[in-house]
Amino acid sequence: MNDTELLYLAAATTLLAAHPSLRRDASRRGSAHARAEARRRLWIAYLVVWWLVTGVGLVVWNAQGLDWDTLRLSPPRGWRSWASLGLVVVALVRPVHTVAAVARGRPPRRIPWQVPVMEQLAPRTGRELAVWAAVAVTAGVAEEAFFRGHLLAAATPGLGLPAAAGLSVVLFALGHAYQGVRGVLVTGAIGIHLTLVVLVLDSLWPAMALHAITNLTRGVLAWMAFRMTSPEPQGEALDGA
Repeated sequence: MNDTELLYLAAATTLLAAHPSLRRDASRRGSAHARAEARRRLWIAYLVVWWLVTGVGLVVWNAQGLDWDTLRLSPPRGWRSWASLGLVVVALVRPVHTVAAVARGRPPRRIPWQVPVMEQLAPRTGRELAVWAAVAVTAGVAEEAFFRGHLLAAATPGLGLPAAAGLSVVLFALGHAYQGVRGVLVTGAIGIHLTLVVLVLDSLWPAMALHAITNLTRGVLAWMAFRMTSPEPQGEALDGA
């Protein structure tokens, strides 16, 4: 890892560490309008910050003439392409089934939030859901590109693959510290799973898809559950009957 890489990673990590303060604002109690406005600010800031980090990272990587395959941005090849397709299909089965059941009028017994604060950040309206979809895709693409792409590739030569993978998982988990201890632990477990997916399939694309599917599913289910109860239901309303 050269000085340019180190500077980029340090600057990006600092920027991302400052961003969760907006999430705390969005989860505070207040009027429905105030919470909706806080969510909008959060999502816009998230999109700007993560695409800025991703774009600058790609420019830095390209400016140094580094190997793009090292970032694992190439699609899976050979048996890995079929394994990736199968993994994504399996990941879609339960969400599609659950969404279809809710659409038929069966409220979900439980929205799979990691921690209560995430419930407060979920979309309530169709317009919010559209923005949430952009956020979910951004999380899948940009977070994977940074943590299991750029960071992993830059740290491996100096630390070795196991230590670099561990570092990416730890920073990924700590990046969700606003969710509390439980959120960090759950996110860390998810990070381990996604890191293994990237290393085994030698590509970021399957992990990007899984990451985006998970976030998008939560948003869609929350939006549907809120529509079946009230515009701004409390936590117990999400559990359904």
